[in-house]
Amino acid sequence: MGLVLAALLPGSLILFWYYGIAYVPRILFAVTLGLAAEALALQLQKRPSRGAISDGSTLVTCVLLVLAMPPSIPYGVLGLAVVTAVGLAKHLYGGLGNNPFNPAMVGYVVAL
Repeated sequence: MGLVLAALLPGSLILFWYYGIAYVPRILFAVTLGLAAEALALQLQKRPSRGAISDGSTLVTCVLLVLAMPPSIPYGVLGLAVVTAVGLAKHLYGGLGNNPFNPAMVGYVVAL
């Protein structure tokens, strides 16, 4: 997942250059909420959270979701998209690798 985050870096830098700092608070919000949703979903499934949170998949999902959105997206819509992406699209089907759809894009569709 580290390589995926590195691959997102050039596009992220262009968005930061074009739109300014508007993406930074939204990325921090999405990552924080996404990790909390991941921990809650794992706790409800009675699965260990340490390995699943540290694998970076939730981080990639949240960053990809924010970068797909406009920089003026309201935090409520972004929060709904993140919780849907992590809680529904990722964990409803059993977690990492078992989901039939990209969780970030499911969150994007919900936000639309």
